[in-house]
Amino acid sequence: MRRARGWRAWCATVLLTATAVGCQKPSGGVPIHGHVSYQGQPVESAAVMFYPEHGRAAAASTDAAGEYHASLPPGEYVVTVNVSVKPPAGWKEGDPIPAPKVVLPDKYTSRAKTSVKANVKADQTDSIDFDLK
Repeated sequence: MRRARGWRAWCATVLLTATAVGCQKPSGGVPIHGHVSYQGQPVESAAVMFYPEHGRAAAASTDAAGEYHASLPPGEYVVTVNVSVKPPAGWKEGDPIPAPKVVLPDKYTSRAKTSVKANVKADQTDSIDFDLK
């Protein structure tokens, strides 16, 4: 009896694992990384948006050193960078939102105005850096 229960549990586990793996959407993404700077200084807490010609945009966040990591399908992308505001310690809903440390011009934050581009290759290993002036 114990053997039959163990066998059924094992079969159920294999079936569930196979189903879950089979239902996952293949990423087809290439791991990319890079650095974002503005006027020579790293841009921290920024959302780097990658807009392909067709399909959904992808986002990456920068850390305190301006570094980001993402996984994107190969192709050409239009890129925008928007700086987030980190609320100070003790901030609560209703408190005024502090100004961002860096305010980027529209030519980097607007998809319609940006000239920043990225070309992701299938064998991409080099960093894709954005040195905004």
